[in-house]
Amino acid sequence: MHARRWQAGCVGALALLAGTCQAAETLRYVLMTSDGHVAGEQVVEHGDDGRTRVRYIFKNNGRGPELEETIRRAPDGTLAEYEVKGQAAMGGPVSERFTRSGDQAQWQTLDETAAGKLLMPHIVPAGFLEGRSTFSSRLGRVIETLDEAKAAVDWYAQHGYRQIKIYNSFPRAHLRETVAHAHRRGLRVSGHVPAFLRAQDVVAMGFDEVQHINQLMLNFLVKPGTDTRTLERFYLPAEKLARFDLRSKAARDFIALLKKHRTVIDPTLATFDFLKQRDGEVPAPYSAVMPHLPPNVQRYYLSGGMKIADAATAARYRASYDTMVAFVGLAYRAGVPIVAGTDALAGFTLHSELALYVKAGLTPAQALQVATLNGARYSGTLHERGSIQPGKRADLVLVDGDPTRDIADLRKVALVITQGKLIRPADVHRMLGVQPFVADTYRLEATTSQPDTQPDTQPVTQPERR
Repeated sequence: MHARRWQAGCVGALALLAGTCQAAETLRYVLMTSDGHVAGEQVVEHGDDGRTRVRYIFKNNGRGPELEETIRRAPDGTLAEYEVKGQAAMGGPVSERFTRSGDQAQWQTLDETAAGKLLMPHIVPAGFLEGRSTFSSRLGRVIETLDEAKAAVDWYAQHGYRQIKIYNSFPRAHLRETVAHAHRRGLRVSGHVPAFLRAQDVVAMGFDEVQHINQLMLNFLVKPGTDTRTLERFYLPAEKLARFDLRSKAARDFIALLKKHRTVIDPTLATFDFLKQRDGEVPAPYSAVMPHLPPNVQRYYLSGGMKIADAATAARYRASYDTMVAFVGLAYRAGVPIVAGTDALAGFTLHSELALYVKAGLTPAQALQVATLNGARYSGTLHERGSIQPGKRADLVLVDGDPTRDIADLRKVALVITQGKLIRPADVHRMLGVQPFVADTYRLEATTSQPDTQPDTQPVTQPERR
């Protein structure tokens, strides 16, 4: 890379980093490949208005990005404004803008979904709320004080979030008032059980939902000093639940409490199969999927994550997992609402989650309702989703089988209709290097939509089986 400079008013590229030099300056970098071929350039202009503008182009093998950036730093050197436009290496559009004023920041990105150029799921966002500790998970807001917790809740409410997820290190002293404040702002409250509490405590404090089967079952296992921010939250259920009696008073009372408060549980059973998996074993939730996946992905899922020293430990962990599955069935039959989360491989795990609900005693039709009707009900979108009714969104899957009789048929999705478009999963799977789950025996024909009523969507076509 070679650089040329015009009208040097301060020290080279350091002006971009320091944000204090206001004199105009331009630097041009020539981008070369290893054999000396000029493949592009980067021009950096430090303007006397405090903005740095960058033009970047690099082409090799007929592809490469073309970008124009604008950067402005605040007087204290922090980023105040950033914008980039252009195209990515393969020609896709790039349009991002970040602005900050005081402690308020906004990020705008190219919305290809609104333009009908990109399909993606409809996401109902949940804000992440964690306490500050050496174990903190930094996936969202991390707080220490009650005022910080309330401010985080307010921010999520102001930005369209419908729910918050509280995590392991959240300070228990602030929990009850934070839950109440979230409810006052119209937000549901869900999450893990913070350390040194039990699930029954957070239910009593007003949690609307508890995520993960281990967080629920720890209710019967933790002692006052048990720190569930550590790996204890995995090993304790694996070690102890094999001997836990689901007919005990403790189990009956906890299920009754969940029912009384209408607390939703999101078991993610398929994810927690890892508690019993040994190295080299095919995890049960992926047994039907593994032959379809690329070899490198298969290899990844053959690696067990738990320390399982011998056959006796393996048998004990399997029995503990069976207790977890059975608990979900007991809770459902008692009237505790369930939603179907996964926390694992997107697009392939939900089917196994529902199969585990059937193993727990639900009928296939009940499991399907958990994934559709309940999902919409507890995400606040039942008015437009969750069931097939006039006036609701026509987001549909067409299955080559009958999953109301055999839940395994749910993997045989032949066609998907969403947002006015029709997708063949077999085509998408091939792009991902995945062998399709249904025979490629469908063709599309006969447009039926009216252009004047659906101008922004391609016409939905009628599938026909060959």
